[in-house]
Amino acid sequence: MNARVRFILAIVILGLLMMGPFLLTAGIVYADLNEEGRAGFITAMDRWLPIGGLMTVVAIFLGLQLLRALFKQYVQGLMAMAETLRLMLGANRNFRVALEGPPEVQELGRAANDLAQQRDALLNDVEAQIAEANASVEAEKNRLAALMSELAMGVVVCNLDGRILLYNNRARLQFVALAQGPTSMSGGALIGLGRSIFSMLERAQIAHALENVR
Repeated sequence: MNARVRFILAIVILGLLMMGPFLLTAGIVYADLNEEGRAGFITAMDRWLPIGGLMTVVAIFLGLQLLRALFKQYVQGLMAMAETLRLMLGANRNFRVALEGPPEVQELGRAANDLAQQRDALLNDVEAQIAEANASVEAEKNRLAALMSELAMGVVVCNLDGRILLYNNRARLQFVALAQGPTSMSGGALIGLGRSIFSMLERAQIAHALENVR
C-alpha cells in the first residue's frame, strides 16, 4: 500500500470518526422515541441540522488540513530521507540528510548523518591501510627484484596459479635461449609478467620438482 492510498484511507477513517458517532446516536434516539417524540425530534433536527452540518463541514476541513500537514511532514519527509540515504550509500558518500521537518524527523536525520560520518571514517581508515599495505608490498617487491638482479642464477617467482610475478635477467636469457634452441619449447613462448609458467615448462615437471621440495 503506497503513501497516497494510505492518505485517502486516513481521510475516510477521519470522516467516519466524525460523522459516525453522531449518526449512530441520532438513529438510536430516534428509534427509542414514540410517534410524538419522533415528530419533535424531526422538528428539532430541521432547525439545528444546518448549523450542525456547517460545524461538521468546518471540523472536517480543519481535520483534513491537519492530516495533510502531518502526512507531508512525516510520511513524505521520511520518504525523502530514504532517497537521501540511498544516495549516501550509492553515488555520493559525502551527501548528508537535510535536517528538516518536525523534531522527531530531524532527530532521525541527525542519527543517520552520524552513522554516515562513522561509516566514512571507517572506509577512509580501511583505504589508508590498504594504500599503506600496497606501498609496503611494492617496496618489498622492488627490494626482491633488486636482489634477484644480482643473482648469477635464473630466478622466476610465480603465484599458486603459475602466473609469473617476477624474474631476473638471467632467467629471461635462459628462456630465450631455450625458445630459440634446437629443442624449443611448445609454442616457443617467451617469459613475461602475468604469463603462465606452464606455457613454457611442462606442468608435470614443475609438479615433480615441487613434490621433491616438499
